[in-house]
Amino acid sequence: MNVAALHVDGGGASDIVFAVMHLLGLSFEPRIPRLSDRKLYAFEPKARYGTLAPLFGHRPDAGLIRTHWEDAQVLMCIGYFQPITRAELSSFFGKEISRDLIGHLRGAKLIASGPRSPTPGAPYTYVTTKEFLLEFGFDTLRDLPDFEALEDAGLLSKDKLLAGEILLPPSDEDDKEQTDDDGSEHARA
Repeated sequence: MNVAALHVDGGGASDIVFAVMHLLGLSFEPRIPRLSDRKLYAFEPKARYGTLAPLFGHRPDAGLIRTHWEDAQVLMCIGYFQPITRAELSSFFGKEISRDLIGHLRGAKLIASGPRSPTPGAPYTYVTTKEFLLEFGFDTLRDLPDFEALEDAGLLSKDKLLAGEILLPPSDEDDKEQTDDDGSEHARA
């Protein structure tokens, strides 16, 4: 087989693959599945991305992300480890996950009750919903970013999650000085 170019989905984009393809003298062109249906987001101005700029939506609000960071992480854990109990979520985070937070996610219809756990007391488990899939642009849970690929890229670690070492939210530095899409600088509140 004589491969001149390799086209893969976004899950195949890693430094080692780029390096091996380069050493073999082959063209490596990773693809983002259903890119035409997606918007990309970055804290930097979209103008920095040249021809990709039209693919970018509005810039994320780092303050809003920090405010809802725990909700997002609980939702991420439910997405990847469902069905999961509130006690199991609490063990991930090293602190009690409140019924209010679960209620908030249920009220937003992002999660629902799953099957009862086979553990003593048969606590409720939680699973994601069809609304969760729609909100994040997934057809199925198989469309979630591959957990192992996220680990390989250093973005996520199941061992750290199990040890209660949860990811930190964006820093205040993401808010302070940002450049507008037109190139002008401004301080963000």
